[in-house]
Amino acid sequence: MKPFRYENMWKSHGEYIEFVNRTWDPGTDASDLFAASAALSSMQFALKRWDREVFGSVKQQVKDLRAELELERSQSLYRGPTDKEKSIPRQLAVVLAREEAMEQQRSRISWLKEGDRNNGFFQAKTRARGRTNRIKSLNDSDGNVVTEQEDLERLASNFYQNLFQAQEQLEPELICQHIPRKFTPSMTAMLEEPFTEQEVEKALFQMAPNKAPGVDGFNAGFFQTHWQLVKGCVVNAVLGFLNGGEMPEEVNRTLLVLIPKVTNPQDLSQFRPISLCNVLYKICRRLWRIGCV
Repeated sequence: MKPFRYENMWKSHGEYIEFVNRTWDPGTDASDLFAASAALSSMQFALKRWDREVFGSVKQQVKDLRAELELERSQSLYRGPTDKEKSIPRQLAVVLAREEAMEQQRSRISWLKEGDRNNGFFQAKTRARGRTNRIKSLNDSDGNVVTEQEDLERLASNFYQNLFQAQEQLEPELICQHIPRKFTPSMTAMLEEPFTEQEVEKALFQMAPNKAPGVDGFNAGFFQTHWQLVKGCVVNAVLGFLNGGEMPEEVNRTLLVLIPKVTNPQDLSQFRPISLCNVLYKICRRLWRIGCV
């Protein structure tokens, strides 16, 4: 499912918050990750439809408004600016701000402040990132150059299966028995205490809001912006899992992305794999690791 990227642009619309509040529906028994995942899936579908109906093509809107402004100016050349001519720049400013937010989010530039018309810069960064991350060819183990998409996928799958598979006849008990025990009974008791609502909220707000989303398309910024709305569902779902519940496949599904470690990589060992996980999974994983320290 293709992640949506334009929440920053959506926030500029006066009806965005009200639309999300009206659409969010976790059901009457939102107590586990299954219900939370279903609610997010429904929300994603509604937001994509709302985006098409309300925003359409932002670039086309900019083009149309500029053409309309030029036409209106040509017709009122000797009569002074009309009310319509005065209103078009205000509409254009709103649409340009949306375009800038969209291009900034696509470019993944998080250190640049909003406010300037840096669309050209954002677009250039997006194109450069796309060229850098695109894999056109790789060398296999025999040194042969692989270029076909199916062969590239098969090569990557085999490489990482061999890299991460467990070693045969591995006996971790032989190693663990020589590791001294460091936890005191009081420390163990503290770690065995049940997780709290405050810990779930803290784990969420420690995340960067605009990092690349997982399969469900929602980044941490969506949950942080609408925390008062989704808080009850998310907290119940996360605590339910950590207290012995199940992890649905939809929440556990992950996008694997290969990041080049060198310029013009030719071998899979020259890529760093990263996992783009869903935010619900990230919260569960972070708290679970704390409980296992």
